Amino acid sequence: QPDQALAVLQEAVTLLQGTARGDDPALGAARVELARQHLLEGSTAGRERATTLAQQVLATCTGSACTAGRAAAQQVQQALQNSQPVR
Repeated sequence: QPDQALAVLQEAVTLLQGTARGDDPALGAARVELARQHLLEGSTAGRERATTLAQQVLATCTGSACTAGRAAAQQVQQALQNSQPVR
């Protein structure tokens, strides 16, 4: 199931990237959830992808509607630094 979740989340992010603005909270939320899934994967590639996604959220999702997404992206970054999975 984790592979299936990754595939569905990746599809959602890809779709939103093509239709939503970069600062769209839904895009930020999808990126954060995909980052969490990649982090849970535990691989080096997964950690790198999680880092990239969290950085994208922090760089592009800047409005007040993005507060939760930004906080979640910061949690992902902190977990990456501490080498711990994020819930």
